[in-house]
Amino acid sequence: MLLDANTLLAYLVGCENPLNITNHKRIDGYFGKDYDMIAKILSESSSLIITPYILAEVSNLIPLDKRAKRGRDHTNNQYFDKSVDFLGSGMKESWKRVADLIRDRNVLSRLGIADTSIVEVALSKGCAVITEDGDLCRELLARECHVCKFSILRAERVNFAY
Repeated sequence: MLLDANTLLAYLVGCENPLNITNHKRIDGYFGKDYDMIAKILSESSSLIITPYILAEVSNLIPLDKRAKRGRDHTNNQYFDKSVDFLGSGMKESWKRVADLIRDRNVLSRLGIADTSIVEVALSKGCAVITEDGDLCRELLARECHVCKFSILRAERVNFAY
């Protein structure tokens, strides 16, 4: 199982308080009630694969405002602590060489490096991806990868085990 940066961020913010998901300035398309579903998906998955690019994106999205980014807001530290605890819990890291990611410049220019890494890892590992990103979904489907848009899981209350 591989979560894109926004789905992972929604989970990490929800670890502190699910209501914070809806109010977070940098999470679009996720709500407080989604935390339980993401937690359930993670608990039912045999493993969670993460890329360094996803981690970089999540770390850039965690601060709620400029005060938090400068370290004056305790909330930011709580998210950071939860993130570190979560990341230390046995997640599998996978990465692709930059040369592999820039091979198809058309995909890279449309998706960016983090999402291109998701496509490459999904192809090489055969893992399922959960995202709310329409462009990423289309690229994964075009390459016959297992992908599900989170809003569809939410609407259908799907049990997702991979």
